[in-house]
Amino acid sequence: MPCGASYRFSEKAASQVAEAIDDYVRMNKKTWLLQNHLPIDMPYDLVPREDTSNGLEKFHELHPDAAAGPSFPLSVSVPIRA
Repeated sequence: MPCGASYRFSEKAASQVAEAIDDYVRMNKKTWLLQNHLPIDMPYDLVPREDTSNGLEKFHELHPDAAAGPSFPLSVSVPIRA
């Protein structure tokens, strides 16, 4: 569908979408603690946000033994304005 196109939902689907958005907004008002309990077979460390706020250059200064490779945020909070 082209950008700017509108979608028509059934009343039930519209209600479910509204409920999901409300839940998303409610859950993102809370601060969550991410802990080292990810079920993966690779060793990892969680890095404080401050260590990555100025990009990878500062990150590698603070963590010189870190492997060079892809990194990604596990969580991003995006404010939604009604």
